Amino acid sequence: MSCPATRAVQNCPTAAAARTRCDATGSGEVVYLIETNSRLRERLFTQLTSSDIAVRSVECPGEYLCLSRSASAACVIFDVQLLDGIDLLRELTHAGAPPVILVSAHPDIQFGVRAIKAGAIDFLIHPVQSDVLLCSVNEALSRDRSARQRRAEIAKQWERYLRLTPRERDVLALLVRGNLNKQVAETLAIREGTVKAHRGQITLKMGARSFAELVRMAIELKILEEDRPYTGPSSPNVLRNLTRGLA
Repeated sequence: MSCPATRAVQNCPTAAAARTRCDATGSGEVVYLIETNSRLRERLFTQLTSSDIAVRSVECPGEYLCLSRSASAACVIFDVQLLDGIDLLRELTHAGAPPVILVSAHPDIQFGVRAIKAGAIDFLIHPVQSDVLLCSVNEALSRDRSARQRRAEIAKQWERYLRLTPRERDVLALLVRGNLNKQVAETLAIREGTVKAHRGQITLKMGARSFAELVRMAIELKILEEDRPYTGPSSPNVLRNLTRGLA
């Protein structure tokens, strides 16, 4: 059985070519417009480009999936009539994908709720007023901008984490679970002074300004979710030991 994306490509008219309006602002941000109705596609294209928004318009999801993507913030405007069930929407809104704005000629509240739950950020009804469209697009681009910046920050944190030695990673995992220096030393059968030395190196390598920031980094990197055995206090003790653990 083919996946929604495969069916979308198979059902796509091959003669259609993407229409592009270049970025006038120089930011590289772009709106991907997927609309099979040429009249509605032209109207949305004109509304967006008249506000100096870069647009790449296509007729079907298959064309969009075949496009080379911008490295800058983006969003997708998508006609609900092109959806082959809600699964395709979930695929288009996977982690790291641009935010999706759905448009429809019919006000279907029930479907709109399902679409939002499946990952769409807005559900607009034709004819879409320019100010409403621009507001939704600006919100989508802002969200994608923030998400991309956050992913870049986490990627840098991973680079720093991978520079830690195996022993430093063991120490970090125990510390952020709320273990004190003495408890970490007992668990790893090392001296408490060695734990303090490792802790200093961990803080330096990770670029953390405080132990609280180190805990935040560990949460973002999902270190606390690693499936590995630990003894000592559980993670709820982290906050309680933030101050005590600084010694």
